[in-house]
Amino acid sequence: MAPLSLNLKRKSDSPDIEWLGGSFEEKPLIWKEASPIFWANESMVPVLFVNSGYSWFHAGRDELIGMMKDWKKYYELHGFDIKVHPFWLFHPWVDKTVDHMSTFLNKVYGSK
Repeated sequence: MAPLSLNLKRKSDSPDIEWLGGSFEEKPLIWKEASPIFWANESMVPVLFVNSGYSWFHAGRDELIGMMKDWKKYYELHGFDIKVHPFWLFHPWVDKTVDHMSTFLNKVYGSK
């Protein structure tokens, strides 16, 4: 679990608490199951990170990147300095997001 994420002040009706059925203190096993960082390991595939300007959506990213660096796993990080969620579905960001995805996949898996 990403420390930044766990340290956020949450209300009982926060979307993550509602989605996971309780807070971390109430349901730590469910929170761990839902946290990508607990599924990361040396055999993981490359990862493309595409972030908005909302820092709380970056929780765990830096920890995971650190793990990937230790394991010499490829990753790319692209950010948009905007505060729109989900920005990747809307003009003008959708085209740039698709470009990042296409370039990443072609680098990792080759173009056909």
